[in-house]
Amino acid sequence: ESTEEPTAVEKRSSPLQAESSALPDDLSQFSAITSHEQRARYKEEFNTEYSKYLELKLKIDQVTIEFNSLRDQLATCPKKSDEYKVQHALLCFYTTLQINVTS
Repeated sequence: ESTEEPTAVEKRSSPLQAESSALPDDLSQFSAITSHEQRARYKEEFNTEYSKYLELKLKIDQVTIEFNSLRDQLATCPKKSDEYKVQHALLCFYTTLQINVTS
């Protein structure tokens, strides 16, 4: 029986290795960082992916603003008008998308 304490790297990597099957693919492809070169590669990949994320987030934020504006316009439309029916249908569709994305 070994009484040696695990190294800092082993402490960090053990939970990931034990749960690797439960991790999403994008997380399980990364192992514990053991060198400066590996850290630099991970950082470069993160920065590349993060810029893509920011672009997509900006687009989503813009769409959200547009739908919030549509919701405000809908509140002023007569409920039996064609404009109301179209806007209401679009908002219902948007709400369904939001629910599907967050669940």
